[in-house]
Amino acid sequence: MQIGLGALRFSPSVFWEMTIRELYAAIQGAAEAEERAYRVSWTQARWIAATVIQPHSKKKINPADLARFPWEKKTLGLKTRKNTEEENKRELIKLQKIFNNGTA
Repeated sequence: MQIGLGALRFSPSVFWEMTIRELYAAIQGAAEAEERAYRVSWTQARWIAATVIQPHSKKKINPADLARFPWEKKTLGLKTRKNTEEENKRELIKLQKIFNNGTA
């Protein structure tokens, strides 16, 4: 209830009419949006750092050379699969912790 009414700012009527699956999708979407914003902010910070350093360097500075982020690592090309019900429950608990504490 805290996530739906607080963090996601649903009205009580909208919240209570949602199914668990819809609530989970909304929570997951909000978490993904927050993750995207986090990544964008770090990418911007890296670009700014490269721009500030560039006039003081004889080499061309590539922002990716200053810092590599975990989300930029190459994937192994593993096929995705549907989560099991147990995995969904664990993911929901993790999302609840994120929204309640600000960390996983």
